[in-house]
Amino acid sequence: MSLSKSQLFFLKRLLRRNAPTHTVKMLKRFHDDDLAELFTQLSQDEQISLIRALMTGGRAGSLLAELPDKFLKTILPELRDQEIIKIISELSQSDLDRLFSLLDEERQNQITEKMPPNQLERWHELLEYPEGSVGRIMVKELFSMDAGTTAKEAITTLRSLGPEYKHLYYLYIINENRFLLGVVPLSRLLFSSNDQKLEDIMITDLVKVSPYHQGEKVAELISQYDLSALPVTSDDNRLLGLVVLEDILDILEEEATEDIYNLAGLSTDDRIFSSTKESFRKRVFWILLNLFTAFAAASVVGFFEETISRIVALAIFMPVVAGMGGNIGSQSMTVTTRGIALGELKFTSSFRALMKEVSVGLLMGGMFGLLTGVLALIWKENIMIGLVLFLAMIINMGMAGLVGAIIPLALQKIDKDPAVGGHIILTAVSDSMGFLIFLGLASWLL
Repeated sequence: MSLSKSQLFFLKRLLRRNAPTHTVKMLKRFHDDDLAELFTQLSQDEQISLIRALMTGGRAGSLLAELPDKFLKTILPELRDQEIIKIISELSQSDLDRLFSLLDEERQNQITEKMPPNQLERWHELLEYPEGSVGRIMVKELFSMDAGTTAKEAITTLRSLGPEYKHLYYLYIINENRFLLGVVPLSRLLFSSNDQKLEDIMITDLVKVSPYHQGEKVAELISQYDLSALPVTSDDNRLLGLVVLEDILDILEEEATEDIYNLAGLSTDDRIFSSTKESFRKRVFWILLNLFTAFAAASVVGFFEETISRIVALAIFMPVVAGMGGNIGSQSMTVTTRGIALGELKFTSSFRALMKEVSVGLLMGGMFGLLTGVLALIWKENIMIGLVLFLAMIINMGMAGLVGAIIPLALQKIDKDPAVGGHIILTAVSDSMGFLIFLGLASWLL
């Protein structure tokens, strides 16, 4: 639900008049996602007033959790230490970690000095684990029971729980030392007889993770085993918490955004509402690199300048050969990058994937090379130009499939993100290779 123009005008008036009670009442029906969208339509002073108004209703934390880093970096310095401490009390582990990471070290120290002991302990627990690890996002408010509890007793206890247990997907069965023995899905519990003990219905073949696991690994496990949550255990199998699907989805969204941006040579901080100056600064390096690769392709064309001057028709078909090769390479690189991201493909088991991409490229080259060759024959009435196009398309598209698969695998081998700048590299190789193959064949055959 979004605000109409008249509602937005009225809200701005409330914010300028500093009327938090009326502001909270007006926005009560709106979801946090709607408020985050609304945030972009307000001035900075109005944004600060909105956050302070939502503090009275306990919704400031949930709003900040939905905002992009760009807005948080401008808003947080304007908030007082005690206001940030109040907001922190509303945040999940992962959102707390994200918010603190946007503050400079001096401001972090100021805030931690004023934190209540329970919040300070929570923050120190987060710092025990590396950034991006499960320990930073795991939920500690989980429900665990003794193995000897009956199904009826467990259901009765579940009904008495408070709202802090909002991630109820499984019952975690532990002993007196909090060692994890098994889990009972709620669906299995509901269909069990009242006198059955949890130890008789629990699943002991568990999928679990360490707090030091990275989020991407957990995402793979949740996807592979179709789970809603995963228990987090210590090295000696002591239950520490759980990581839930919604937090993993956030990680996947961030990873997908990062990969898409990297493929295009963009910074993840470059968003639709970034300033022109900021976007220019973040994009100019990759565009400059692209310019140098374009000159590399142009130098290949220059090498065959005499051939082109004698057979001008070749210039017409050069973009066709290079463009089709680039498309095949891009498809190959996308499929390979996805296979690496999902753990389906490793460098040591990549030969079959490479041969498959080459085969696809050759088949595509044969099909579209024949079509292009026939069209060239009809258009230019020159069978040799058609033959050159046919052969060039087969060779170039087969090579493009190979190169498109090799680039992410090679980047993975040297411990680089397979998505970083891949398209820039591919464009340079496919254009130069396409021109070289096409014009080289033309010089030889024509």
